[in-house]
Amino acid sequence: MPIADHFPLTIVVGTLFGAYLCPVVAYVRRRWLGRFAAAVTVLAFLQGVHLMDRVVHGEQPLYRVGGWAAPWGIELLVTPSAALMVLVLSGVGMLIAFYCLGYIDHEIAPRAQGWYYAAFLLLLSGMLGMSVTNDLFNTFVMMEITTLGACALVAASDTQRAAEAALRYLLLASLASTMILFGIGMVYSITGNLNLTFVTKELALAWRTYPRLATASIGLLTLGFALKAALFPLHVWLPEAHSAAPSPSSAMLSGLVVKIYAFTLIKMVYVVFAPMSAHLAPLRELLVVLATGAIIGGSLFAMVQDDLKRLLAYSTVAQVGYIFLGAGLGSPSAIMAAFFQIISHALTKSCLFLCAGIILERTGRRRIRLMDGMSKVLPVTTAAFTVAALSMIGLPTLSGFIPKWHLFQGGLEAHRPVFIGIVLMSGLLNAVYYLPIIWRFYFADPRTCPVVHRAVVDPAAWPRPPLYRRLVARLEAPPSMLAPVTVMALGLFVLGLFTGPTVAFLGRLAHSLLEVPVP
Repeated sequence: MPIADHFPLTIVVGTLFGAYLCPVVAYVRRRWLGRFAAAVTVLAFLQGVHLMDRVVHGEQPLYRVGGWAAPWGIELLVTPSAALMVLVLSGVGMLIAFYCLGYIDHEIAPRAQGWYYAAFLLLLSGMLGMSVTNDLFNTFVMMEITTLGACALVAASDTQRAAEAALRYLLLASLASTMILFGIGMVYSITGNLNLTFVTKELALAWRTYPRLATASIGLLTLGFALKAALFPLHVWLPEAHSAAPSPSSAMLSGLVVKIYAFTLIKMVYVVFAPMSAHLAPLRELLVVLATGAIIGGSLFAMVQDDLKRLLAYSTVAQVGYIFLGAGLGSPSAIMAAFFQIISHALTKSCLFLCAGIILERTGRRRIRLMDGMSKVLPVTTAAFTVAALSMIGLPTLSGFIPKWHLFQGGLEAHRPVFIGIVLMSGLLNAVYYLPIIWRFYFADPRTCPVVHRAVVDPAAWPRPPLYRRLVARLEAPPSMLAPVTVMALGLFVLGLFTGPTVAFLGRLAHSLLEVPVP
């Protein structure tokens, strides 16, 4: 068997094995640690690119672990939606790993860095496993791995605030896991299977015999994944966890973690429980109502924040609402908008949090009112932040405009034009809290809040050639931190301008989920 045929397994196991090796690498040679973790993410990204290429060419790679066929064995299935998630997770995770090379020494104690990278790769491995697994029990296992990694990344700052945020996250995530486990148990009790393909086939008959159990199971699964995805009003853990965590952790949590749970819920509703689709109208209606509350409520909470990272956290609550709004409306354009929002928001919010990390590390400031004239000392960082903020608002030519446009079409297809007004209002609310930040960066008088630019390098501490130190000292931040935010900002332009291939792929994906012929 060619080695590429093992990629559905090795992309998960390889990343997990890298997590186990991180403490060993830290013990043997700590300065190799960041490069080792980055190399693991690069390898995962290359495998993700290969899997996406196979899916684009009409394949759906299926891997049977140990050669055992379902329902007795474990299957890993790379569907178009799974390939999309794998590519997003591995690509954004790789950029965040490179960012950590220049950032981690400023917030994570040397003795804890091996464990930080272990948690980082553990989290990435769990999310990749959730994307490709075709089994309910292993979905739960990978979900728990993801939860443990996320809690560790929140607590990594070693402050009381971070510890409290991590504990709150752990308690609510455990509650959500309990509901999901009970839901999986009910599905098993009425179908006798855990493999998703067999569960879907059995549900076509079993739900008529056990309608209450089937309804209770999808209700518990929906509630559990909605809590983990921070869908309003179940978002209470998110603002504190995302704002208290180190900036790379915040980027992982807001950019990727909430997306994998939203993706899994969409898979449950439109794939696993597809035989009950005619009876899921109340559930989709509930998703629409909660998504509307998230879009408006998250924006209103963000408007009153003065802490930059806390504002970004509440913005995530609002942006997650777009994903669930598309899933709830259920038309082809709305589903496509939900998946495009997953891609766009992963890049946008990761870019914003990483830029906030540079601002905090270089100036020591996180209060918005103290950021007057920031563009004078951090021009690249503030430019990338501005691009990502404008994408959040939905400016044309940027990727954030595309999901809003297709939500307009999705509202019309679902004969609910009122949601066009809601999405427009959300864009205006986003402008209300992002444009003042941009104005402070570029147009406020810096003399009112003079910014002190910290030194990028300590010449005495860097075992590098003097010329290299002088070149880096001229930059506003280390190259390993500037490069990822620059790539993300450019990616927002690429997604916004060259939308054809992405929209065509997502259109086919949406029609396949809804079992509607592609026009």
